[in-house]
Amino acid sequence: MAVGRDLRGADDEHVVVVAGDAAFTCGISYEALNNAKSQTKRFIVVLNDNEWSIAKNVGAIASYLNTITTHPIVCRIA
Repeated sequence: MAVGRDLRGADDEHVVVVAGDAAFTCGISYEALNNAKSQTKRFIVVLNDNEWSIAKNVGAIASYLNTITTHPIVCRIA
């Protein structure tokens, strides 16, 4: 959607995606994020972590998201 917006030249539109934490368990989500960096100008992803994971989240992405969500600045704003 963001690439289509950019191709149309609609600079005043925002593309916002709400993704659950389970969405980041498949390769397509990672491919989309990789392409978003190089293909779009403005793209917002809202992570909805409902803490319903079957098992503990592990790996680099889980660690990075945990670092972001527990950062003092983020906790202060929320």
